[in-house]
Amino acid sequence: MTQLFTNLNLSITTSRGTPYFLVSKDKRIRFDINYVEHNILNNIFSLLNISSGDLNLIYLDNVEEFGEKYRLDTSTVNDFFQTKEFEIISIQDEEENNEILNFHQIKNCKENDIINYILHISKGGYSNLLYFYNDSMIIKISSDIVDIVHEDSHTITLMKVQFNSLYDKYYE
Repeated sequence: MTQLFTNLNLSITTSRGTPYFLVSKDKRIRFDINYVEHNILNNIFSLLNISSGDLNLIYLDNVEEFGEKYRLDTSTVNDFFQTKEFEIISIQDEEENNEILNFHQIKNCKENDIINYILHISKGGYSNLLYFYNDSMIIKISSDIVDIVHEDSHTITLMKVQFNSLYDKYYE
């Protein structure tokens, strides 16, 4: 298994599911993206002790299969995180041996850009397969959820108390 998040011992290319389902319940929290507002995101980032430049971004840019590249729509990501400095990480798909997943990684994203991107997605904007991360956490954004996986269960417990009426308890 190729691990992109080695400190958390997780992979985003595993057939076992997303990082949210690969950790125990005390190390994860999920929010419905429709209920995430600017002030809530600020509070989440504060509890996670995130400062500007503390998170990196990784997203699926294209897939290669039998020598052909199939590019994904990354225009939204490029609108919010404009940089010429990125790293390409190529990983053999664990389920489809003939596919290579090409991820782009952008380091040190600005907190305000991250919040604005999440708010854009919450209003119906297009979302790529995208993760924000650092050595202790992963934040996955999709068109309907915000998943947070953190190595410190105490941090997640604090979030579950503070956002008790907001977080998604379906898989608890």
